[in-house]
Amino acid sequence: MEVLGKILFLSSFFIPLFFQILFGSGVIPVSRKMKFWHICVISAVLLVTTYFIYFNAMSNGLKKMGVRDGLPFVFLLMIESIMVVAVALTILIQILVKYFKNRKKVTTTAVIEN
Repeated sequence: MEVLGKILFLSSFFIPLFFQILFGSGVIPVSRKMKFWHICVISAVLLVTTYFIYFNAMSNGLKKMGVRDGLPFVFLLMIESIMVVAVALTILIQILVKYFKNRKKVTTTAVIEN
């Protein structure tokens, strides 16, 4: 059971990234009803929420064990900063893909009309 808890803990860091990839790219049809910036805001809120949840859980767990070392918090900060960069890159790539798709559609319709 302890191993499963660790796996769930580490895998749940990726929830905001998976959310952004699935809903931001339009893979899930429900996301077509939501605007892209709504999905980006939800993803950012998920990042901040997971950080505070893990910070509090880690703080309480370390207090119970009597650990006074701050190195686990450095690990948490590093993982969250990596996730922020990953989500930001995903958003940037999705914006660029959307821009080039729209640009290509405008160019092809202009060529067809001539």
